[in-house]
Amino acid sequence: MYLYDLAFLRALSKQDVDVTWVTCDETTAQVDGYELWTPFRGIYGQDHVWRRGARYVRGLWAVLRRAQEEVKRRIVVIHQQFVNVPPCDLAFAMAARGSGISCIMTAHDVTPYRGLNTRWLLPVLYRHYDALIVHSMAGQAELRKILRTRSPPVYLIPHGHYNESHGDGARMSRSFARSRLGLSGTGAVVLFLGHIREEKGLVHLLRAFPAVLRQLPDSMLLVAGRPWHNDVRTYETLIHELHIRSHVRVRWEYVPDEELPLYYRAADVVALPYTRVYQSGVCLTAYAFRRPVVASAVGGLMEQVLDGETGYLVPPGDSGALAAALVRAINDRTHAETMGEVGHLWAERVGNYEKIAEQTLQVYRNASRAGGE
Repeated sequence: MYLYDLAFLRALSKQDVDVTWVTCDETTAQVDGYELWTPFRGIYGQDHVWRRGARYVRGLWAVLRRAQEEVKRRIVVIHQQFVNVPPCDLAFAMAARGSGISCIMTAHDVTPYRGLNTRWLLPVLYRHYDALIVHSMAGQAELRKILRTRSPPVYLIPHGHYNESHGDGARMSRSFARSRLGLSGTGAVVLFLGHIREEKGLVHLLRAFPAVLRQLPDSMLLVAGRPWHNDVRTYETLIHELHIRSHVRVRWEYVPDEELPLYYRAADVVALPYTRVYQSGVCLTAYAFRRPVVASAVGGLMEQVLDGETGYLVPPGDSGALAAALVRAINDRTHAETMGEVGHLWAERVGNYEKIAEQTLQVYRNASRAGGE
């Protein structure tokens, strides 16, 4: 989200609006046309969840107080990007709107993957916003199903691209990237990267890889990302049982943004075997590095992946189809390179931040007018 936030805020600050980026104390960025404010302090880390939760509430209270002061002088819109603690977010939205402040929510994950014990509260929470934004038709359909007939306006605005987020890293050579990662040989490299949850489908990719190796015995699977609750037992056991240890390189931890070029440029194809997803930043990052993808035909991936043009779509959970598509992408390198280029151009066209900022500003205006009626 960090790279998305930076690009979006830079584009938004060029519009006729004063922008304040409200975030946590772990955020460091070059301020370029907007204010950086970090009232959320100590909300991540190893402290007890209740202590971190109290700090989150304290941050919300600071935001509310400042917004209440600002709204006495000018129009104020609060644009949230995530549902973090639904009961607290609900109380915050109710208090803000009661003070004449318009509230917008971008529901990146319509039903959050965490905190599902509060799923029942989502319809109530969403209805207390002046407008909702989603990035995919799949997300829009699910949101409307959750809200049924009582709903604020729901806007479909694409997720921005990452084509300009990695500087010279986007042009790093494959051989240099592989050398830095210690990958020897000339075999193909399949990349799986990102925060690892059950819905990301890594088990299906691991089960598919023996079939890939039967046809492409020099291939390597590169896995990088922090598993949910740091639990790697399922994946390590499966790697052992499938006898693919020598063909799988793992890094069970978060990969910093500055290291992403090494992984994507080392890869021939990026695998997204997800079973549930609204949109994929990993897919857009693959396009940024001109890499084709093999993805599940599920959720927003069916909108982000043009089958046969920017990658291949396969049925979710079908390891056989996944293996066949990976082999197909690896064997036809010329077409794979073309798909990477097409993906890069598609992302730039669909995820243009200037257009996204203009659309978002119109949402702000509509919400402000509706709130004043």
